[in-house]
Amino acid sequence: MAYLDYVYEVVPSNGNYSWERHNLGMYYSKDLAPKVNYGLSLNMRRQQSWFYDSPKNYAMEEPDELFRLETGGTLSWQMKDRWKLDAGFSIFMASDFKEALDLSEIQHSGKLVLATDIGTTTPNQQLSFGFGYGILRKHPLLYPILSFSRSLSKNINVDIGFPRTTVHYSIDELHEIRTSGSFKGEYTNIHLPVGTPDDLPHGEMRLAQYAIDVNIGYTYKIQPQWYTLIKVGYLIDNTAVITDGQGNIAYELSTEPSVYLSMGLTFKIRD
Repeated sequence: MAYLDYVYEVVPSNGNYSWERHNLGMYYSKDLAPKVNYGLSLNMRRQQSWFYDSPKNYAMEEPDELFRLETGGTLSWQMKDRWKLDAGFSIFMASDFKEALDLSEIQHSGKLVLATDIGTTTPNQQLSFGFGYGILRKHPLLYPILSFSRSLSKNINVDIGFPRTTVHYSIDELHEIRTSGSFKGEYTNIHLPVGTPDDLPHGEMRLAQYAIDVNIGYTYKIQPQWYTLIKVGYLIDNTAVITDGQGNIAYELSTEPSVYLSMGLTFKIRD
């Protein structure tokens, strides 16, 4: 299977912080063996951020442009006795690219999850557990992954767990609704000018953004190869801070919970 997608996200002007993002992704997957599947991905993102107020009279350029380039791979192995192993890894650069690249621009994330079908009287019931590495809040860390999924009917599927919970409702072949709640976090290398006020640190710093994302989305199958998505979400504990290379907070930017809107278009190249 292969497909391309484009997604536009925006946090409207709400309080002291807003942003918009343009995401372009390319995905490819293929069976490597009868029970083994691998996937490859490439993603590019551009973000513009506006900070209307911040402590100590500090303000970033308006708007400040941030970029993220990411590539990754997945491997899925359908084992015997109803067991399945999923692994994923990605490497990416997140920066304003105002200066020459160095190794500090490179980040990585990954996961390893083991899943098994449970119960003999209830079909489509699965327990998954494993671990992942990435940013859920302020810093990269190793975190547990645990979920219980079940089909409540031929149209409704639930997946309850950590760090993500999802409910999927397939109305028919053309329409579906999905709601989810998850932790999301990331940091981007930024380069602050020397002339910052009040003798504040300057040079290479990090903008860390994290929140709890609760959303509901609607997908419509326009044609066999074309899909469109619209999603509305709410970012709880929506926070942005600027830190140094050791994770010490230099500035706590004024942020607050925010509503966001996401719209996208997907083209399936091949099944």
